Amino acid sequence: MADDSLLTVFSPRVLLAGFIIAIALAIGAAAVTTSATLTAYNPSWDGTSEMRSTIATDSSTQPVVVDTAAYDRAEANDTLAFILAPRETYNTSEVNQLQAFLDRGGTILVAEDQRTETNQLLADLGVKARIDGEPLRDPRQYYRNPAAPVITDVSKNSTLGELDQFTLNRGTVLRSTDGTAIANTSDFAYIDQNDNEQLDRNEPLRSYPVLASEQVSNGRVLVLSDPSVFINQMVARGGNHAFLNQLIASNDYIMLDYSHSPGTTPAIELWLWTNRTAWAQAAIGALAGLAVVLWTHEPARREIYTRMNQARNRINRHPDTDPIHLNANERATFLQNKHPEWDSDRIQRIVESMDKANTQSSPTDQSPPDTNE
Repeated sequence: MADDSLLTVFSPRVLLAGFIIAIALAIGAAAVTTSATLTAYNPSWDGTSEMRSTIATDSSTQPVVVDTAAYDRAEANDTLAFILAPRETYNTSEVNQLQAFLDRGGTILVAEDQRTETNQLLADLGVKARIDGEPLRDPRQYYRNPAAPVITDVSKNSTLGELDQFTLNRGTVLRSTDGTAIANTSDFAYIDQNDNEQLDRNEPLRSYPVLASEQVSNGRVLVLSDPSVFINQMVARGGNHAFLNQLIASNDYIMLDYSHSPGTTPAIELWLWTNRTAWAQAAIGALAGLAVVLWTHEPARREIYTRMNQARNRINRHPDTDPIHLNANERATFLQNKHPEWDSDRIQRIVESMDKANTQSSPTDQSPPDTNE
């Protein structure tokens, strides 16, 4: 008896449903994750999914944006936008959107460790600081190896609060900060110009700026010389989580701008669009409710299927091909084409039967006789 009950529970239908759900979940997870470095939906060591989750926990809105139009919608005076290592150039229209965001009092943090399009973006925004791009090392003050300097010379201000330190990971330094630096390396750091991981004579030991803060119009631009401060592997290291939390606490709203970074899949973009579009959420909810009804309520499912079949039949039916609407000769031709194996006598009998039925039936109840005579 117990075995029969167990078989009833694990019927083929239930097992099939479970299999479909498992496949759907696997496909869904693959569709909304990526392996691209620094991306918000990359759960691996070099992604920033932990950063996204931390921000999302303290936010009522989805922080990830993939279109600069988000800057137009933002409450700029209370918003901080992160731009982590963009790999595509911001065009003139997009730069104008960022500048308008700064004009309204917004804050942008640009983090980069390579001399790429980022320096052009900084120039377009009117920021003086530049990314050097050469690897930074500190043989005196570091986490595990000199390529991960621990930064303890941190200014106490409204942006960083009481932050004591944070840790870089194969970062670089800033140039042309002109007194705007708010975090610097120790006095024993150097720029490894030939990338040989050794201190050479032409590589002086000194303190270098790694974080700057500049007033731009009515807003502010922070420039950080290492975006990997926020990757999953590093966000919990040497004050980095406190650094992130302080940035979150200093602003009411946070945006993660991935509009010019690779790795955002179409499925992620669709998910983000749905997340901020109320009518799309309502439509999905209605479809989900309908699916539940179809799955659990067999009479309703049969009724819907019947209605759908009737509608399809009405659409597919055409007067020129429906024998009800043809005269005797046209019916004979129709039946001959549809059933070439029938002889002419049989076709004639069917045609006469149809004529007789049409004469006797009411206009609202016309149906062809059984053609299997």
